[in-house]
Amino acid sequence: MIKTKKVLQFLSGMLGISYPLIVYFLLQYKLFIWLIVCLLFLALVRLIVAKRQTLMVNIIIASLLLAMVLLYNLTSSEQFLLYYPLIVNVVFFCSFYQSLLKVPIVEQFAAIYTPKDRQDKSFKVYCRNVTKAWCYFFIVNGTISLITVIYADKWLWMVYNGIIAYILIALMFVTEYAVRRLVMSNYIYHNRKE
Repeated sequence: MIKTKKVLQFLSGMLGISYPLIVYFLLQYKLFIWLIVCLLFLALVRLIVAKRQTLMVNIIIASLLLAMVLLYNLTSSEQFLLYYPLIVNVVFFCSFYQSLLKVPIVEQFAAIYTPKDRQDKSFKVYCRNVTKAWCYFFIVNGTISLITVIYADKWLWMVYNGIIAYILIALMFVTEYAVRRLVMSNYIYHNRKE
């Protein structure tokens, strides 16, 4: 069962990441039934593999995927099938923003890799600021994704949501990692001087 769940998690991740490429290809060749099958599979797998702490996020995304399928079937408008990247940005924004009310998501992850004696007030402030930076990132990325749905052609939508957005996410990760290393090294340096 555990192995099956890991395979499903991998398939769900790959399908989610490659969604813009798959959609573009299937729309080009008018393979709408396969697109609907992909959406339903993605929704179902997200629910099956969801962990307890991410269950609500996965339920929301799965529900919105099903709504996209329903709206497409009711209207035959391909545009509804292009909203998935926007949905993901909105859900991530809400998750990161909501975590600011309790323990920021970045702090939750950083605490795993940071010794307890370094999890002081400056650590918490830094993690809160990085969580806010991710919120701003999801706002900008989601806005651009929405613009590509409304004003751009499907090729531009696919290029931004299937390639450029992932490059921007990688740049955000790398930048945050470099800044965190710099902040941590300065922290250690100042503590040694004291």
